Amino acid sequence: KKDAACFMGLVSYFSRRSDVLHVNPLLRQNHHSMAAKAIVESGSEEYTISSSYPLSNRGLTGKGQIIGLADTGIDDSNCFFRDDVNGPTPRFKYPKGFGLIWPEQRKVVHYMVAPGADESDYFRGHGSHTSGTAAGFLTKDFLPTCAINEILTCTGEC
Repeated sequence: KKDAACFMGLVSYFSRRSDVLHVNPLLRQNHHSMAAKAIVESGSEEYTISSSYPLSNRGLTGKGQIIGLADTGIDDSNCFFRDDVNGPTPRFKYPKGFGLIWPEQRKVVHYMVAPGADESDYFRGHGSHTSGTAAGFLTKDFLPTCAINEILTCTGEC
């Protein structure tokens, strides 16, 4: 209760300031891309997270391969793409940067933004979801053991 009162006091303080235009809650991120990956790999909606990766289990991980995706964009802070060593991949509006790649990046080696499009993905965006299903990989920091009926979320929780 003490933490909640402190938090509400801070919200009240900042919302009264003339230089603060908006106070918005940041909702807890809860990705289900591991479940989507299980469905894609197993070809069935009847799956268990622990046994539904027939491609990955046979060593077919896509490591070293480059794929192309067109969607709403990727959230660089998403655990499937975050690169704590090199930072986010540079973005270019087409045609600037066409063909440039950054092979040292952990996951995203090229990021081209379509004309008129936003260069980031909004919170819980579809581009991060589809890209995470196709090419995402959780770093070892995000691999807890979940119960059989639980889904591993992108934030590393069950």
